[in-house]
Amino acid sequence: VQERTRLLDAMLGVFSERLKKEAEGGDPRISRSQSLRLLRQIEVLNGLRSDLERNLNEPLALEAGFLEIFVQP
Repeated sequence: VQERTRLLDAMLGVFSERLKKEAEGGDPRISRSQSLRLLRQIEVLNGLRSDLERNLNEPLALEAGFLEIFVQP
């Protein structure tokens, strides 16, 4: 559980840092659509963390969450 928490925290940190750079105008490689995608990934990641705290089926919750985070719509 601690390893999972650290991984999810690290992922959240990466997404948040990229979004922060975009908000500051410091990373021209990130487009508006990528910013919206980063926001969505952060939302899904927070939802996944919440789901896991409610003791849902862990493998299923992780699979569904990661698919939603990383698979392009």
